[in-house]
Amino acid sequence: MTLKTNKRIVWLGIAWFLVSIVLGIGAGKLTKDLGYQALHAEVSDRLLASIHRVRGALNSYHYLPFLLTQNEDVVELLQNSALSNNAAQATKVSRYLEQTSLVAGASGLFIVDKNGHTVAYSNWRDQQALRPDEFAQLPVFQFAAKGEEGRFYEHQSQQQAFYYLSAPIYDRSDFIGAAIVRIDLENLILDTPVEELYAISDDQGRIFIASPQDWLKYSLSDLADIRSITLGNGTHAELWTFNQQHYMSHQVRLDDLGWTFTSLVSARLDERYADLVAAITMAGLWILGVLLLFLRERHLKHLSQQETRLALLQANESLEQKVEERTQALRNAQQELVQTSKMAALGRMSTAIAHELNQPLTAMRTYIAISKQLLSDPAMVKENLSTLDDLTERMAIITSQLKTFAYKKPENVQPVQLVTAINQSFTLLRTRLTEENVTLECDRVSDSHYVLGDNVRLEQVLVNLINNACDALHQQTDKRILIQSECVSDDKIQLSVEDNGPGFNDEQLEHLFEPFYTTKSMGNGLGLGLAIVAAIIRDLNGSIQAQRNVHGGATFLILLPSAQHSQ
Repeated sequence: MTLKTNKRIVWLGIAWFLVSIVLGIGAGKLTKDLGYQALHAEVSDRLLASIHRVRGALNSYHYLPFLLTQNEDVVELLQNSALSNNAAQATKVSRYLEQTSLVAGASGLFIVDKNGHTVAYSNWRDQQALRPDEFAQLPVFQFAAKGEEGRFYEHQSQQQAFYYLSAPIYDRSDFIGAAIVRIDLENLILDTPVEELYAISDDQGRIFIASPQDWLKYSLSDLADIRSITLGNGTHAELWTFNQQHYMSHQVRLDDLGWTFTSLVSARLDERYADLVAAITMAGLWILGVLLLFLRERHLKHLSQQETRLALLQANESLEQKVEERTQALRNAQQELVQTSKMAALGRMSTAIAHELNQPLTAMRTYIAISKQLLSDPAMVKENLSTLDDLTERMAIITSQLKTFAYKKPENVQPVQLVTAINQSFTLLRTRLTEENVTLECDRVSDSHYVLGDNVRLEQVLVNLINNACDALHQQTDKRILIQSECVSDDKIQLSVEDNGPGFNDEQLEHLFEPFYTTKSMGNGLGLGLAIVAAIIRDLNGSIQAQRNVHGGATFLILLPSAQHSQ
């Protein structure tokens, strides 16, 4: 009887063990499937966020071609593009394109004539050869030649991927050229959250935008092993495997761009959680079996009750410790999941805000440009102003202040002689000063004054300030500009640029260095010159201020670090 009972107990134990394994595996698979369903929803949200982020970034450039077509210098250059003495006008337009590109963040701005020959471009300082007919055969120019807005994607093998925008330029009703904007797609999105994984590829599978960046050297088909799975809710999903880890993937192709967006979310935490659930299920069932056995043995074996109880208590404590350890691991895994969800929500919120701001900004620029052209029609201007008021109210709700101006800080500074920088600026502006009878005096600048900076940027500061002074002196009969320098302390040198023009009022002084603020008429400037000057001076560890002088004109005072003090 005892032998039969022992055999029965053994078989019951084996059966219970097998059932525990089956139920544990089933619980783990169910938990994993639920986790995959949640990941699929999350990766879908991330895919939508990445699409909005890229579209928002591209939309932020759509105003640029139209903006360039409205510049009078651009139109004048294209009207006289066949003249041999048009080099000065081409240089002037190229400088304008350079300044606009610095603020807008575009890879390149180009003006081409009606034959597709490039006549001015923003990267003129790079000393790189540019084929004059580079855009002649590209669709982005051909669209513009037909009077349409052009959009074109180009990605040659082993080369950078670019996206082009274009707009036609007319002289009355005659097509005279096109404005083309080039966008470097590899650097289009720089503020992606570190934990977010996504790739954007073309129809050949070449990846040109990705996070992380090292995916750019792969094609989409070589990036990972892909396996299709069907989830418990009937959803078909793709599971990617690379670096010995699983990732839930979601893809969509945008027909208007011809690009495929792929988003990935790591399944590591969900799989670990499912394994933990399976282990806890099996352990729980094993504990239950042991307890049942303990109760049965207690009923049958009264004499060995104390010894059996001690053994079972020890086994129970050991199992409880393991359960506690695994439960703590489960809590940690849950906390990681919560944190990941918070970061994903924060990324989606940031993307939504950026998208909401880009749309009204783009619309405002368009309506402002249209309103300038419709000043003769008060009814349409009033309608546009009403629309602008709605857009600004919408932006005010999103944020109370938005500043989007940046300039690349020089990596290295070196001693720069002020006299040399002034002479170089005078050489660049000699023609204008002569034609407009402007007297430039700089005899109060000492040859011994050296500042820490960058010669090209300091030259750009002086060119902008002198150009602004010439613009201010347009209505004056006796036109004078005075440049002088002095050591104001052991480590600072002050450079002043003074004119005898009409000067500034209080409101102009308050907003003078803000981007896109200008007192000039339409087509004569974007209001970026002084903003760029302020950014350059700030990056050179200096400061600039404007004030009215005793002659009623404007004076700009620039403080820069002295090179002699640094030595």
